[in-house]
Amino acid sequence: MRSWPTRLLSFSLVLAIRSTALAQTPTPSESADALAAPPPTTVTPAPPSDVVTLASDPVAAGAPFAVGQTPESIDPNDKRTPGTRARLAVVQTLWGGVIGTEVCALAECDEVRGIIGSVMLGMGAGAAVSVLATRERGVRNGTAMLYNSAPVIGSFVGFELFRMTARRDPAAGSYLRGDDYLNRKAALGTMIASQLGSYGLAYAIDRGLAPTTGEITTSLSLGGWTSLYTVLIVNEARGWDGRTTAEDRRMAGGMLVASIGGMAAGGLLAHRRDMSTGRTMIINAGGAIGGGLGALTAFFVRAEDLSSGGIVGATVGGSMAGLGLTYFLTRNIGLPRDGGAGVGISVSPVAGGAIAQVSGILR
Repeated sequence: MRSWPTRLLSFSLVLAIRSTALAQTPTPSESADALAAPPPTTVTPAPPSDVVTLASDPVAAGAPFAVGQTPESIDPNDKRTPGTRARLAVVQTLWGGVIGTEVCALAECDEVRGIIGSVMLGMGAGAAVSVLATRERGVRNGTAMLYNSAPVIGSFVGFELFRMTARRDPAAGSYLRGDDYLNRKAALGTMIASQLGSYGLAYAIDRGLAPTTGEITTSLSLGGWTSLYTVLIVNEARGWDGRTTAEDRRMAGGMLVASIGGMAAGGLLAHRRDMSTGRTMIINAGGAIGGGLGALTAFFVRAEDLSSGGIVGATVGGSMAGLGLTYFLTRNIGLPRDGGAGVGISVSPVAGGAIAQVSGILR
């Protein structure tokens, strides 16, 4: 028989358990409120700040990509890295110095201080603009390649525009030989204006299209091939020396049309076919090898009877065949979807030279 302290403790434990059960049991009014309350909502966390879509990316605003797709998602190599920003700053610093030198020559700087000052001012401007403009978000590989290529294209376009307007003495063999003061001033002015204008065009292309590195590489490559073909074919047809001013102007106009048309076609092809930089380099190598094999084949067949026209025709035809064949063979070498490398190029040094190896993923 239990003593009264034990009974009192057991009775207290029973009351505590019943009180807890009653406290956890909802009343009729609480049950009705619970049934009438809306179901709980699940809050989806916001994406990380470094994952941006097209609508929130001011650099790629208006680019023709799908919703939520960026150039980085198309080409894994087209990323924002500190190395890309540094490369942009270095190249633009050098080009700033070049443009500063051209401005000094146009202004006829005679003193050493003026020459050095203009070069330093140009380099400082190039470095400051490239660094300050990318201090918050960095810069894509595609954007850096676009701006680094802009002054090169601008220089080419400026020189061809100058050739279309300047007079040339066939006996002199050069536009800038001797004391042709007006030609020198016109050449420098046209070059500077074209180089600065190329930056504005690059800005518009980057804002409107946000091209990837593969698209830019393909565009520049095809523009270079069409320009080379134009030089070889036209010079062979018209002669390499002794052209008149009118013939030289037509030559310059053909070069401009061929290069600009080639770059536009290359950019369109790369955008529709998702061309990577590695695949474009392989295709360029195929064109170069095809041109060399074409010329060697022509020498082997015709030997000493081969004319200059035959060499040009064999070289151009072989390079075109090489470009087309390599493009077809690499049709399944696409951009990697898992972040890996779709195309790889490695160079290993050996005794007396080096061995280059090209590898890719075929699907």
